[in-house]
Amino acid sequence: MMAKPKPIGTVFLSTNTVNGMFYIGAIGRPRADISPSEFGMGSRLKAAVKEFGVDAFIRETLYEGPDYVAERRKHLETMNAGDNPECYNVMRTANPGAVGHTPTKKQRQRVSATFKGTKQPTDQVERTKRSKDPAFREDFDKEEFEE
Repeated sequence: MMAKPKPIGTVFLSTNTVNGMFYIGAIGRPRADISPSEFGMGSRLKAAVKEFGVDAFIRETLYEGPDYVAERRKHLETMNAGDNPECYNVMRTANPGAVGHTPTKKQRQRVSATFKGTKQPTDQVERTKRSKDPAFREDFDKEEFEE
């Protein structure tokens, strides 16, 4: 039985031609399947594209192949992306949500600053309030574990 081949992915560098800031991204598709106006998923990058327009950005392919996640991580670490003021990336690693990763205080501050002033969806606010209510927790815990 042959092993299933790894999917081909692409690591790219999106650069703002107006101010020189950049974003290092990865996508699990070959370069040919990526839209010319696709520059990355980062919230800071998206805000910049909205502010400067799509025409202010160029995208270069840094790598195309099966090890695209590891390659993106390598580029992020080489460019010190999480701490570089000229970078739209908030985190310096490719998988900030991965088990065992704890963001530094500076990274948490940058993420917080990115979302400061944005409103949470109403349903999320309600869920948060309910989850902090001791009576809700007590009822929830009872329902969960009663037989």
